[in-house]
Amino acid sequence: MDDQYLNIRSHRDKNGQLWFCAKDIYKQLRVTWSGSTLRNTPKSLKNSFPVDTPKGDRNAVFLNKETCDFLFANRRAKQ
Repeated sequence: MDDQYLNIRSHRDKNGQLWFCAKDIYKQLRVTWSGSTLRNTPKSLKNSFPVDTPKGDRNAVFLNKETCDFLFANRRAKQ
């Protein structure tokens, strides 16, 4: 897997599809995270899965790999 995915939480769903934590992706891209960060992201490209936190399991938003690849490629093109 690409180095860009190191230190990013991931989840494989029951169908075997790989998902990556949206907050981790945006942090790596150095994009400010807020409640509206994913507002325009279609529901088909994101999903919610539990993650372990100091306060116990919480649901987090995850993006599919194709969406993450697009975000990384688009960010590199702007640099």
